[in-house]
Amino acid sequence: MVRSPGAVLLAALLVVAGCSAPGDRTPQPLEGTATEATVGTEALSAGGFETAQVDARRVNRTGTLEVSGDVSLVVDYRVRATAQRAVYRSSGSDPPAVVAVHSAPLVSPDSVAATIDPLGDRSTAAVVERVQGVYGDLGTLEPLENGTATLLGNETTLARYGTTADVDGAAVEVVVYVAVVRHAGDVVRAVAVLPRAADDPATVRGLLSAVEH
Repeated sequence: MVRSPGAVLLAALLVVAGCSAPGDRTPQPLEGTATEATVGTEALSAGGFETAQVDARRVNRTGTLEVSGDVSLVVDYRVRATAQRAVYRSSGSDPPAVVAVHSAPLVSPDSVAATIDPLGDRSTAAVVERVQGVYGDLGTLEPLENGTATLLGNETTLARYGTTADVDGAAVEVVVYVAVVRHAGDVVRAVAVLPRAADDPATVRGLLSAVEH
């Protein structure tokens, strides 16, 4: 039996998308577990921070990849990943400064030369809230002057924003820092939220330089 080009392409789409059976367009979930990323104890002590929480968190994402090549493909995907998070709070200050590190595994559909960041579809504000978990209800992130930081041996942009946020029921003016690198098969995000009156870029850079993964 000779198949038409359209039938061949449909079969390729079903295989690449990881469908469980002919006629079933629901892709099999892409799963992965990140390696834990933490800040070294000496840097925490020097910066006046203490561990607040270290945990694993599930990250789900669905979407579509458009893959170009000899044949263009549209690949549906579902991600069910396990991310790792470490959250640190400044000791003896109220409201606290918070620094957090979050690692999520990069996953890839079979036979497709593309990787998917499980948090890649979230806004910066949503990522900041999820990663540090102390300050909530972030207002609009107003860009401030960016800097650079060393994270896992890579010099990367240290994005800086001003906004308001809620902590323990009180509205606080804060400065938010975000740095992202890809390292050893994971996407590692470092986030800091500091009260504007206690903004301290040098301490943030020092803690980020001590991240281990």
